[in-house]
Amino acid sequence: MNGLRKSLSSMETPAIHNMMCAAIQLVQHYSILHIEKQTEDQLRRARNVPVRRNRHWLEDVLQTLDENSRELRLFDCLAVPDDRVRL
Repeated sequence: MNGLRKSLSSMETPAIHNMMCAAIQLVQHYSILHIEKQTEDQLRRARNVPVRRNRHWLEDVLQTLDENSRELRLFDCLAVPDDRVRL
């Protein structure tokens, strides 16, 4: 296709839909981990317990997702003609 992209609304194969669902679940997984880490960090600070530093890689992953327009890409998935992808 020489660098041209098809629109998400024209992608109708089950394999593409499965791939999109997997990508969405991966982004969701890292987003949930981030929320859990923030909550844990707040509780530890409130109790004067040292914050765990063993998940510094999570910030790198989330920063990369944000640099690649995570929310916009997820919003774009609404154009895929499969309810499993849109949910």
